[in-house]
Amino acid sequence: MRLFRLSVLLILLSTWLSGPFLIAQAQTATGNAEIDALNQQIEAKKKRIAELEKSMAEYNDKISKTRLEAVSLKNQMALLDNHITQVELDVETTQEKLDTVKLQIQGLGISITDKNKVIERQKSILAELLRNLQQEQDKSYVEIMAGYDNFSDFFNRVQYLNKVQQDLGLSAKNLRVAKEDLEDKQQQAEERERAYNELQAELKDKKADLEGQSQNKQNLLVQTQSSEL
Repeated sequence: MRLFRLSVLLILLSTWLSGPFLIAQAQTATGNAEIDALNQQIEAKKKRIAELEKSMAEYNDKISKTRLEAVSLKNQMALLDNHITQVELDVETTQEKLDTVKLQIQGLGISITDKNKVIERQKSILAELLRNLQQEQDKSYVEIMAGYDNFSDFFNRVQYLNKVQQDLGLSAKNLRVAKEDLEDKQQQAEERERAYNELQAELKDKKADLEGQSQNKQNLLVQTQSSEL
């Protein structure tokens, strides 16, 4: 009789169990839309980075060619101009990379929040299932049967027992997978944070380099003007 009651309980909970999980799935829709928007921005940033890196390579060629030319004030000025432009492009590239990593961190934050909601909802489902199980174990056979209009409805629901048991297993699996995915997202977020900090330090150095190159150009301009007097 105890096993029979358990079977009946699992059937009674089949509809209830599937409903909340769909709600948990629906809660991810907004997060997914935000992530899609962030991914579009990230792709645009990556495209811009590729363009900037191509321009930097072109200026690197110009610098190499200029160095092969005869040394003169004009040559040195052209070399400095190319250096400055290259460093400016490098600064912009690093800034774009920073923005890209920041967008990735935002996306991971949304995913982590979303996964936490799914996990909490699945925990709630399983906890409620256990409470209902305890309550149903205390019910009499007559009370269980009273929930159906006729015997036909009762036995039709019994046929779904195996499916309900599979759904319960799937719910537990979904909870485990969600936790594993959460841990993965958290690790990715930590890695992106480290990359962001490294890029910030790199950007600071490149801005200092740009300032130095600009000062060199100013000094060369002063020398050029003095030689023309």
